[in-house]
Amino acid sequence: VASGRDALRDFAAVVERRLIEAGMKGERRLPMRPARGCGAQLGDLAQFVAGAVDLEKLLGLARAFMAIKWDQWDDKRHAPKKPAPSNDVPDEAWLVLRLANLPSPLDKGRDIPAEPRIVRLLMSGDATRAIEIGVARLQSAGIRPPLQFGVTDSATAQRWAATLAFPIHRSEAQRAAIILDPRLDPKKGRQHA
Repeated sequence: VASGRDALRDFAAVVERRLIEAGMKGERRLPMRPARGCGAQLGDLAQFVAGAVDLEKLLGLARAFMAIKWDQWDDKRHAPKKPAPSNDVPDEAWLVLRLANLPSPLDKGRDIPAEPRIVRLLMSGDATRAIEIGVARLQSAGIRPPLQFGVTDSATAQRWAATLAFPIHRSEAQRAAIILDPRLDPKKGRQHA
């Protein structure tokens, strides 16, 4: 599905394809999980959204990583050192969209079904409708994001769609949920819906 002509479209096309494949199996998930030790960090994705990443180089690296036999991956020997935590996070609207496209439940009892229209809407530049769908998905799972709608330009919407190709670890997804709804922070002892 990746043509090699437009990195953003290629990344988004991979996401769309995986959502279609999941739908054909009756699943409402984005079945893209990171290999152990290889999940994208929110700070890295914030840099991607900000345009601070060389997309062509990233696409080339992605193709190389597709050749790795992940069933033989030893994260203790091969995984890069864990980067220092970053305080950078993408926009709250992006966090909503990321959480509305997870490969598995966020936590016990909190399942957010994926919606394939989100990627298509973002690629067409209609971030407003994509965000509305994402907010509704989160609210149905008991997460109260601090926004009801949002807008962005077409270029940013396409970057948001492309970032979904980079799976995040469940801990990053939970961090995103806490940013959106601090009531979910187990450290504060108030985890309720």
